[in-house]
Amino acid sequence: NYLELEMLQRGLMWGLGRLAGVRPELLRQREAPRYLIPYLESGDAEVRGRAAWALGLLKAPAAEDGLARLCEDSGVTTIYDGKRLEGYTVGDLAASALQKIKEK
Repeated sequence: NYLELEMLQRGLMWGLGRLAGVRPELLRQREAPRYLIPYLESGDAEVRGRAAWALGLLKAPAAEDGLARLCEDSGVTTIYDGKRLEGYTVGDLAASALQKIKEK
């Protein structure tokens, strides 16, 4: 189901990113990139950035165009790196995602 509230979308993107970090094959089997890509167009930087982060972990080639458009995005999001919360720009996360996709 599509979540209309951006605050809920933030949590959804965070959860999918965490799952993509440990079980990417599970999300790929369920075609998660197809559902994540539209969130790259969100009006909320937290949502855009976390969607880019998750798509990078999934190494989703279908997301390359959307990620490329975000490389100059200066919006900021916060992601837990396993030890602490870190702030990243959406552009940095998009560029990192593109790099992961190309490493495939």
